[in-house]
Amino acid sequence: MTGKELLATQKRWFVELREAVQMAIDKGKTLDEIKQEFNIPFYKDWTGVDAKTRVENIEHVYKELTQK
Repeated sequence: MTGKELLATQKRWFVELREAVQMAIDKGKTLDEIKQEFNIPFYKDWTGVDAKTRVENIEHVYKELTQK
């Protein structure tokens, strides 16, 4: 995967990451709960690892969205 396809997939990751974290925040989930339950299936297909292992991304977006 290269070029435009790679950029589109990376954009998809960032968009879905933010949407998933925001939905969890809206449901009253804590950061720890979000990290435990986090799941974006396409990410594993793309990278070979579960999205929940990207703790630094989850934490960063959570802090952005909650301003904590």
